[in-house]
Amino acid sequence: MSSAPPSKKDENHGTQIPSRASRPRLVVTKRKRSGKNSNLIIGRNRKRKPGLSSTARSGISKSSTTTTTIGHARKSPGLPSFHNRYGLSPNPSTGQQNGSCSGDDDDDIDDGYDGDIPCDTLVAFHSIVQADQGLHIPISNNAVQAVLENQIFMTFDENHASSIHRELLELVHSNKVQQLYCQDKVTKAFILTEDYVKAVWDAHHTSTITTIQNPEEVIVWFVSNLQSWRGKTVSKSQLESRWEEFRNANKQDDNAVTSRSTSFEKALKFLLDLQLLIRDVQQSTLNGSCHESHFFLWLPQWGIVLKTWNEARQQLVNLLARSKEISKMNLLRMNRHPCISTQFLLNELVWKGRVEIIERPFGSFVQLVKGK
Repeated sequence: MSSAPPSKKDENHGTQIPSRASRPRLVVTKRKRSGKNSNLIIGRNRKRKPGLSSTARSGISKSSTTTTTIGHARKSPGLPSFHNRYGLSPNPSTGQQNGSCSGDDDDDIDDGYDGDIPCDTLVAFHSIVQADQGLHIPISNNAVQAVLENQIFMTFDENHASSIHRELLELVHSNKVQQLYCQDKVTKAFILTEDYVKAVWDAHHTSTITTIQNPEEVIVWFVSNLQSWRGKTVSKSQLESRWEEFRNANKQDDNAVTSRSTSFEKALKFLLDLQLLIRDVQQSTLNGSCHESHFFLWLPQWGIVLKTWNEARQQLVNLLARSKEISKMNLLRMNRHPCISTQFLLNELVWKGRVEIIERPFGSFVQLVKGK
């Protein structure tokens, strides 16, 4: 019996990539360990390790499983160089499998999916996360990943663009993913809701803020209402309305721990100080005399990730600007950022139309698009 074609060496990530014929699409697996330095490969089935159960108050179903491994240090497309493995797990708020795009709680959206049929966009999302190709957001001794919209779109061909866009909206509306603010109108980043909730609780447990008596009550309220805030921003009036509903519900429950001294203003300030929300200055200004404040979802380390990402992108653009064009192979070797991979940046710039890749008989060449 003939043996499988030899594997190629990916020069950017140091990951063993088998030949195209031997690997199915969107399946990320782990190679059988032959030593201490075994790496991820794509294209074979693997056995999942048992997940870590979550507490009910974290906002994640007890049946949800998350397996996290800190592997050997290597360059990752995001921050920092941690290896994270995430399985398809139930939705934090509904208990439904994240492999389905059904949204029974959202009657105004006709998703057209049967609950048992996997959502291609969510499968692609999980594949990117499992392959460590997202932007890593550090939390205590670990990291969660944000996935860019262009990463998902580039997984499929152009004929699927409309369905991918529709599925992304459905994932947000069904509370399976959350959108993170990226400080520009073009770039969109998404994070699995279970990972966002994990990062929220991590921020609370590592915080030294003592401005309110019962901060855990505010965190419980915040994560339990994520499904209520489906727009790009959430208004102050929406937050206050949900806070009053939460407080009234707890007053009727004799067993509930309610901090009656915590006002809405204190709860909001706590979330801002904890960097779980950030003000939308532009939206608040546009409202004129009303001065209705709006907020984006945020995470404590997300600002650092965005800054590092912007610096790495500018470094690559400056390198390309000094030459008419550069061989893609040489570019991947020359441009070495300690945190963000060149391939990640290159894909983003190509998607935005700032860079083009020209195929020639003797290789691929990269050049900046004039006027961009």
